Amino acid sequence: MHHRPLKPTISRWIQFESNSRVFCIPINHAAGRPLRELGVVNAGEDQLQGHFRAGTPCSVTHLVWYVTQGSVHCEDGQSSRLAQAGDVILCPAQLPHYIETASKQAAGLWFHLSDISQWKHLHNTKATIRPANDMNTLKRLMEGFETESLSSTPLSESMSLHYAELISLTLRRELLLNSEPAYGAIHQRLNALWKDVEFKPEYEWTTECLAERVNVSSSYLYKLIATHFGCSPMKMVLRLRMKRAEALLLHTDLAIDAIASEVGYQTAYAFSNAYLKHTNQRPGAFRSKARKKLLQAKNNDS
Repeated sequence: MHHRPLKPTISRWIQFESNSRVFCIPINHAAGRPLRELGVVNAGEDQLQGHFRAGTPCSVTHLVWYVTQGSVHCEDGQSSRLAQAGDVILCPAQLPHYIETASKQAAGLWFHLSDISQWKHLHNTKATIRPANDMNTLKRLMEGFETESLSSTPLSESMSLHYAELISLTLRRELLLNSEPAYGAIHQRLNALWKDVEFKPEYEWTTECLAERVNVSSSYLYKLIATHFGCSPMKMVLRLRMKRAEALLLHTDLAIDAIASEVGYQTAYAFSNAYLKHTNQRPGAFRSKARKKLLQAKNNDS
């Protein structure tokens, strides 16, 4: 029998004597920011063969384990239940949880989430097993994030950031879909709000203005955005503005001050500082670096 603490620390495949393998995706990569903001401490993929068991008698994190192949037993200190391919296992923090193979081969995607207020509703239940909502989508997104975050090809950093954002949204939807009866309707209203922001990033958006758009108070909007998107209202506006700015930097020849105006900043200096804080590089440096990589790729293909 093989025991492994559910606390992976390195971003590569770990091989075990049983021919089981564990891969930890590089959460600490610069592009992993959306996952860290969500409270993801570690994440990865298990490919298990033979008798394999891993877990902890008292976890400091919530465990989300998607069964992508075969079947496993989930133990929570009270019972042992079977989870089959297509299921997702949710194990709350502060409880025992163990995953053990129940078939000759099994595989899964897993996430460890910090025990923070955003996930306090997970404490309301013991370990649960239910059909997953977006497992296949999530698997493709994690594969894409892994590939792009380890790549040096043009725009790989931007691609990996977008993959991380989509993983974050997919995981959040999985965890919240069944926790709030009105989740779907609220989420649709908020998505419509973000489409308005995307359409007019130059508008002088404020929390009060955003709240009026969805007909709620500012304080309640803070709670909704934190629950559904893991950030503040204006942080979400910033993300959408930076996304638009990146597209303009890549696909147009607009000057930096013109782009600043397009995404709601009065000066190029203010925009440049915001972009630096958000991406760890100045907009001009990003444009130059991205175009240089594209040119190199084009020359290599010719």
